[in-house]
Formats: sequence, C-alpha cells, structure tokens
Amino acid sequence: MADVKISVKDGRISVDKNKVTVAAETEKVTFKSDGEFGIVMRSGHPSPVISPKGGKWEGVVGPFKTGSGTHKYDVTSPGLATLDPDIEVLP
Repeated sequence: MADVKISVKDGRISVDKNKVTVAAETEKVTFKSDGEFGIVMRSGHPSPVISPKGGKWEGVVGPFKTGSGTHKYDVTSPGLATLDPDIEVLP
C-alpha cells in the first residue's frame, strides 16, 4: 500500500509525493492529513470517502485495474486552491 501525506496549512495544500506508484490489482493508496481535505479522482475511478479517524482525516482508493496507466486526482480543502498530483499504476 502506498501512503500520501497531505498538509493543509498556511492557506495551501501540499502532498509529500507528487506522484505515487502502485501495483495493478493489488495495491491501494491511503491519504492522511491533520486537516480536512477531499480527493476527486478525474479518471473515472471512484473517489475515496474521506473521514476523521483518531484526530486525523483519512481515505483509501484502489486497487486499480491492469493497464489503467496514470490516474490524475484533485486534492481539495474548503477555501483553498486545488492540487492535482498523479497515481501511476504498473502492471
């Protein structure tokens, strides 16, 4: 499983990995942050439900189908500019 840490502070959103790589059919991506955020998959893949867990916000997406390539997604947070990193799916 790949982890992406999201930071929501000082009026902006950032991620610790601008592109994360996962194996097709098996691996998922976990998103975690101290602040409220959302993930919108732009590739047609279902977007994860983000919810508070133990004082942090968290959501999981995947696994992805073989041959699905790179998935763009948006990281959102109320009142802040959207960030658009990638998930690369390897066979």
